[in-house]
Amino acid sequence: MLRPDLRTPPQAAEYLGKSPQTLALWRRRNKGPEFIFVGHEVRYRAEALAEYLARQTVRPTGHSTVLGGAA
Repeated sequence: MLRPDLRTPPQAAEYLGKSPQTLALWRRRNKGPEFIFVGHEVRYRAEALAEYLARQTVRPTGHSTVLGGAA
């Protein structure tokens, strides 16, 4: 039985709004959320997925330097 806090790559991809292929590419490039191996299978902790999304948060500063336009 799979632990309830572990997600398969398709489950993790759905949570992130990405494809499983994108997650596979990120793993090869050492990007994206942390993952673990259970035997030879990749799993993502639910906590790691939430932390990854939190790290992607952009907080507006009042400056428009990212897009190069006026605020």
